[in-house]
Amino acid sequence: MALNRRDILTQLDVILKTITGITTVVRSYGENGIDITQYADTDLPLIDLNEPGESNDEEMTSRRSIQDLEIVLRVYFVDWNDKIQSTYETYIKNIRDKIGSEFKVNNTVTACWITDISKVEGEVPVWHLDMTLNVKYYLNQLST
Repeated sequence: MALNRRDILTQLDVILKTITGITTVVRSYGENGIDITQYADTDLPLIDLNEPGESNDEEMTSRRSIQDLEIVLRVYFVDWNDKIQSTYETYIKNIRDKIGSEFKVNNTVTACWITDISKVEGEVPVWHLDMTLNVKYYLNQLST
């Protein structure tokens, strides 16, 4: 189980596309993520999987390099009410359940878990929230 982050992000993308209720999964590579105005209402709810930064796990004493990825998933959804209804909680639950059932991201990582969920922001009708994933994996230095 020693891969690189491209393999991990590809497998995470595959897993996120199977979540019940999520219509679109997009990978973005800039600091600002995607331009949501390029997507129609029918493309939502949408998960923006942004290219993460990578850091070494300094606490490990073995010779194998363990890497940390902090991946932010931005979840966009439509709600036409002034006060958000509880539909976004279903998206959060479905994402949590899928990440929990795929804890090793198709055997590409040592562990993947959700560490933070932001408050809902946006304006009628498009809202979003961020979910932060922490991923640990052994770096395969031959395939990076």
